[in-house]
Amino acid sequence: MRVADASGALQALDAGLYAARAGCRPGPRRPGAGDGLPRAPGSRRVGIQIDYTAGYGDAAADVPAPLAQAILGLVAQAFEHREDADAPIGLVEPWLAPFRRKAAVTGASVAGLRRLAVLSQVVETETAFGGRSRAWSVVGGLWIDLRLGAASTPAPPGETGARPTLVQTAEAEARDHPGAAVGQKLSVDGQDWSVVVVDRASPRPGRMILTLRRDA
Repeated sequence: MRVADASGALQALDAGLYAARAGCRPGPRRPGAGDGLPRAPGSRRVGIQIDYTAGYGDAAADVPAPLAQAILGLVAQAFEHREDADAPIGLVEPWLAPFRRKAAVTGASVAGLRRLAVLSQVVETETAFGGRSRAWSVVGGLWIDLRLGAASTPAPPGETGARPTLVQTAEAEARDHPGAAVGQKLSVDGQDWSVVVVDRASPRPGRMILTLRRDA
């Protein structure tokens, strides 16, 4: 951190005179009299200079999985819809939301439904060469209450001696969405779940219960 003196020259401050408060506002502590910090910079233009390092690390593996998934989602959307000017950021908001400042999403959730998820379905289109292409297309975003079930290892049907797969089940309560259907994918907290049951007979009006399953 550097502050301009009376001549306008930037002078480095002793790091012990201020503290960085990462993830909240304000960041560095406000200067005040009696603690060695100047009350005001000596220049109105470029009076204070703050150098900081942003990011999660130098390696790709340092980036949290939800952020990496958001980047991949935007790239895939931009590739599939090259005629559009921009990929809508709302498509990946569920992956980005946990990393935003809490003030930015306060009040956005529905009562009792505190996790953002993306509901997607497979769409098949014809390619320029006469083939068929299958890709996930976003149906909509949902605020959900996710309740994890027990993991199990059901034996593969009709496959003697086959290695069982650990399966995780869950239920997600959400506001009823007319586009929700069995066979879709629900992405939440960087994990993808298969929708195996859509129950709209919830005791809470306007809600639906999705039964989910994924290979753990």
